[in-house]
Amino acid sequence: MNAGAPAAPGAERWRLFVAVPISPELRRALARAVDTLRGTPDLGTLRWTAVESWHLTLAFLGPTPPDAVPEIAAQLAGVAGRHAPFWASAGGLGAFPVPSRARVLWLGVCDPDGRLAGLATDVGDALGLGRTSEFRAHLTLARASAHGSFRLPRGWSWSGIPAALRGKPAAARLDVDTMVLMRSHLGRGTPHYEPLENFPLGAAPWVTGRG
Repeated sequence: MNAGAPAAPGAERWRLFVAVPISPELRRALARAVDTLRGTPDLGTLRWTAVESWHLTLAFLGPTPPDAVPEIAAQLAGVAGRHAPFWASAGGLGAFPVPSRARVLWLGVCDPDGRLAGLATDVGDALGLGRTSEFRAHLTLARASAHGSFRLPRGWSWSGIPAALRGKPAAARLDVDTMVLMRSHLGRGTPHYEPLENFPLGAAPWVTGRG
């Protein structure tokens, strides 16, 4: 299927994406670390992502007609059934597009055997999204203000997240056992993300359920 197929002029569209949720343990540990990171002078003007909105994006579908959701869900259920659950781990900090003129601050996710990338590729292929760039697993922590950018100083590093996770295997671990079809609600202030349907990995299609 082609999830981005054109809709009739004026038809309602939903902004959809597919994500992996993060565990409460990882969320709590990251929240404590990010509270400290907010006080870093070089990052003081950023707009920080709400803790409850943290997720790992596998694919963006973009503006999509609501009546396409059942077919999208059927395709995602098929993908989920082809992948067994696995886990990844939190990595280091990075910035898009480049550290010297960045707009997004992110936490990388370690994917040494490429299973996350493989899952993302399977999702994209099933939904007819094509491959526009290399998949880089990450959690978005903050963004620059509108029309602005920020700079990570040369040689800059920060050990708060590794320190917060050290000695806590459950907290450092990202369990990839479910995909979620999400809808973005944009407007003034922080975006709101609405889960539409869950897709447990390794499950038969009929095990999927509403969020």
